[in-house]
Amino acid sequence: MPIYFRIGYEHESNGQSENISRSIDTIFSLLLWKRDIKENTLIFGIKPYIYIFKGSHNEDIQNYRGFNDFLIRYGNEDKGILSFLYRRGTKKNTFQIDLSYPIRKKIFSRAGGYFYIQVFYGYGETLIKYDKKEGSNIRFGFAIVR
Repeated sequence: MPIYFRIGYEHESNGQSENISRSIDTIFSLLLWKRDIKENTLIFGIKPYIYIFKGSHNEDIQNYRGFNDFLIRYGNEDKGILSFLYRRGTKKNTFQIDLSYPIRKKIFSRAGGYFYIQVFYGYGETLIKYDKKEGSNIRFGFAIVR
């Protein structure tokens, strides 16, 4: 049995207007399973979704973003956390790896200060170029929430 279950509606938009406006709407469920390993936690998840609106510019987005996100997360909230996302489109695949490490104490819940590294490879990172393959993008930065 999953330890966490959520059903919801998601709207994603690039925030633009007219000819460069892109958006999708999905209904999703999120199921997570957890296993404690010494001081760390390993979480497996699946997020299946269906598109209820894709827009005329994104009609084939499922070829690149698919209908499921597969998630793995390992670490400790007080230390580093490594996350992996695999998105399997009907024709293409996407991978994303995130590593975050706290650089200050939490303000509340999961909010605080984190050093952040992200690697993205594949399709569908943006709605306007969802069908264009992104090479390996590596980003460094700071996050408030992880």
